[in-house]
Amino acid sequence: MKSSPQTPRQSARATAPLLAAALLAAALQGCGTAPQQPAEAPPDPAALEAGADTLLIEGKPLAAVRHYTELARAAEAPAERQGWLLRAVEVLFDHGYPELGLQRLAQLKTAPLDPLLIERERLVEAQAALARQQPEAALALLDNSPPSVQLPLRRRELETRARAHGQIGDIANLLRARTALHHLLDDQAAIARNRSEIWRQLEPLDDASLASVASSPGDDDYRGWVELIYSLRDAQRRGGNLNELMARWRSLFPGHPADGEFSDQLVAQILESSAHPNNIALLLPLSGRLANAAAALRDGFLAAYYADQREGLKPDVNVYDTGASAADIWQVYNRAINEGARLVVGPLRKAAVESLASTLSLPRRTLALNYVSDPYLVPPVLLNQFGLLPEDEARTAAAFAAQQGHGKAVALLPGGEWGDRVAAAFREEIAAQGGRLLAVQRYQSDGHDFSDPIRHLLHLTQSRQRSALLERLLGQNLKFEPRRRQDADLIFLAAGPRQGRLIMPQLKFHHAGDLPVYSISRIFSGKVSPRDDRDLEGLRFVDIPWLLTPNAESQGLREQVEGAWPQAGGGLTRLYAMGADAYALIPHIEQMHREPGLRLEGFTGTLSMLDDGRIRRESLWAEFRDGRPVALRDMRETQ
Repeated sequence: MKSSPQTPRQSARATAPLLAAALLAAALQGCGTAPQQPAEAPPDPAALEAGADTLLIEGKPLAAVRHYTELARAAEAPAERQGWLLRAVEVLFDHGYPELGLQRLAQLKTAPLDPLLIERERLVEAQAALARQQPEAALALLDNSPPSVQLPLRRRELETRARAHGQIGDIANLLRARTALHHLLDDQAAIARNRSEIWRQLEPLDDASLASVASSPGDDDYRGWVELIYSLRDAQRRGGNLNELMARWRSLFPGHPADGEFSDQLVAQILESSAHPNNIALLLPLSGRLANAAAALRDGFLAAYYADQREGLKPDVNVYDTGASAADIWQVYNRAINEGARLVVGPLRKAAVESLASTLSLPRRTLALNYVSDPYLVPPVLLNQFGLLPEDEARTAAAFAAQQGHGKAVALLPGGEWGDRVAAAFREEIAAQGGRLLAVQRYQSDGHDFSDPIRHLLHLTQSRQRSALLERLLGQNLKFEPRRRQDADLIFLAAGPRQGRLIMPQLKFHHAGDLPVYSISRIFSGKVSPRDDRDLEGLRFVDIPWLLTPNAESQGLREQVEGAWPQAGGGLTRLYAMGADAYALIPHIEQMHREPGLRLEGFTGTLSMLDDGRIRRESLWAEFRDGRPVALRDMRETQ
């Protein structure tokens, strides 16, 4: 006998009289009529069902399943019992308990299912296939039966179909299913979940995947979702006016499911993530030999700042002169930080950038306007480097040459360190593309006659030497036609406008007129001059969109710059564009660190970030035709 917790334990001897008395009382009671216990009232089906619905609203699906199980036990008709059990399985799958759902489904299928429940059972089977990671099997179940006519089942079918396409990665068909589902939903929470699921699938797509979805046919709701993400990406990557882009989107897709609170939240997130720091320091050598270049960068930066229409997001900008040498860079940098700078743009001088790059850490995000030369120097995490590197253009030229089927190049470049850097970049990239730089010849930049380096580059000197040797051996004069080397299919030329205008005719004179010539932006003065550039006919070169394909935004900014600073149209024009891009980069730098591969369309080219924080620039291609640079907008134009 178990003792009561309220009393001391009693011995067996002491309890014996009590036990005998209890047995006697029971026997006496058995001789008469036992009192009737009140029968337990059967469960109220309506109350159980209402309770289950309430529990689902409260987010308690397992408790709701217990109610449906009770309803099944109380049901008299087999079909009704199966219906409640099937409802329990549906709830388990719908609310993220696939393992329990699979168990209950196996128990349910132990007896033939009522014909009226077959359609519901088919949808549950499709959900079970998804739980087993078998989306193709789920779609086969859905495709082999007619669409449900009952509204709740049609919703379930579209939801299941969308999830199956999501498991496969077929975002276009997922989007079709979810846009169709939207019009069948009447619960605001379900509508919000459906919107969020659409965005969760669309937002991570890279540009190629999104283009594939965009090219697939769909109704206005389908196209509206795709255009929405394009509009928001345009605002993020290109710095487009977000309000104007959204107004255009709403005019194209009035009443779209994403319009309203949902799209407002997306816009708010973008504005929050792209907000400028509230105080920017611009560090430039406004005195000394780099003063003109620094002034051009400053003026382009400020022109972009004044053109920024985002009210409430524009920072304070303070300009600091870093002086004629790099010696005082830390003094100026620390002064800017002490005066409240939240982000630093600059310095420009390479030695000053290398001084900042040599420290272990920086107190603020810093966008330097030049690059360090030491490939083994690991810069601080908060240092980014941006500039108009000729090496980037040389790499672009090598990659473009490979795309055009030219893999065997010879190069003609100026002597000195600049030419060495350009040659190394071209050689590295063309090798990476499977090609080869066969030879490099240097020329004197201040010269006029470039025949000697051209003859050596094209092996014409060797050809003439072979002819002279043969004449001596034969003892007679021979008719000589010099023959250039035949193993090259491309000439890479790095030259300024003056040198290029002299070199191109001399290349043709020396039998290289049939070889394509590629160059970098230095070949173009920045001003269209058909009379001066007629000798550059056919030459292809890389340059910045600011000069080659000005859109309304860049054209307006350029006119503003040149109106305020007339000298902007001269040789410094690319630095004005670089200054404008430096301002445009500011709200995207952190995002570029978080999202490798993010590309921004800037005034100086397509900008992306490398692993070490450097900003890489990809320029556009152009060709001189009738002395005018013509942008090659389509690869087919280059064939």
